[in-house]
Amino acid sequence: MTVSIPAWPLQKLLAAATTLVLAVAVLFALVVAAPGDPIDLVGDDAVRPQLTAEFGYDHPPAVRLAQWGWGAVRGDLGTSRVVRPGAAVGGLLAQRGPVSVATLWAATALLAVAGTALALATRGRRPWVGGAISVVSSPPGFLLAFGLVTSINALTWAAIEAGVVGRPGWFALPDQPSALRFGLGVLVLAVGSGALSQVHAQLEDHFVRLGREPWVDAARGRGDRLGGLLVRATLPVVAEVLGDRAALLAGSLVVVEKVLLVPGLGSALFDAAAARDYDLVCATAVLATMWVVGVRALAGVIRSALDPRLTP
Repeated sequence: MTVSIPAWPLQKLLAAATTLVLAVAVLFALVVAAPGDPIDLVGDDAVRPQLTAEFGYDHPPAVRLAQWGWGAVRGDLGTSRVVRPGAAVGGLLAQRGPVSVATLWAATALLAVAGTALALATRGRRPWVGGAISVVSSPPGFLLAFGLVTSINALTWAAIEAGVVGRPGWFALPDQPSALRFGLGVLVLAVGSGALSQVHAQLEDHFVRLGREPWVDAARGRGDRLGGLLVRATLPVVAEVLGDRAALLAGSLVVVEKVLLVPGLGSALFDAAAARDYDLVCATAVLATMWVVGVRALAGVIRSALDPRLTP
């Protein structure tokens, strides 16, 4: 008996690996192409030859990237040269990673719940709601974050001057762990840059089409309970929509964390790129790409499990 092994898992794996390599290579090339290098920030011309040899910058960029990639495969993500001079990149990311991962998953969950609830509430019957959501959701993430922070600080300062409240510990959002900043980050990622508007529109279209399906009318005529059937028909669509937004959330996290002063992976990537901290840039790019690829793969598994017809 011959056992047939589907080819699509291997194809997906190869596509994910290719995406990972290309993303790191492109980001590394952009950082290298920018004027200046880390030695300009950590030393003067007198020590340039020594640091150039020590950091390996006397090799061509392609060789340096290949050397970093080989080290990463063996578990060595390199050393930060500027952001945290001499610190192991793996240790830095282990410190900063949990808050960013929690923010991304919380934003994804909020986007799924809010988008589904709003789409169910409208279902094409209240077109003005879609317009209102578009207005609220349209600002880029960094503008929405900046506006929220500025408004909160202004209102809090007015309340302090009026004697209504004392000075809160989080005022004016210092660079310390903060439930408020975490909540703002989740809200901005889930709403800003058109994320909520797009998810609402796609799910609203789904619910409108679902209401016209013959099997739904037949089930209603028989008096069947539709709850479980509708959930099963909707979850693959929700998974697909959220998978499509994974890259948007990861990209928005970079600027949102900088605006909100969150010491996470997004702000680490921003700082590393500005400082030409090549090892840290590559490592954070790998993690960001793995997040996007992983979420899309999970979305594909959910869709295939709930509806085998969607299996590639």
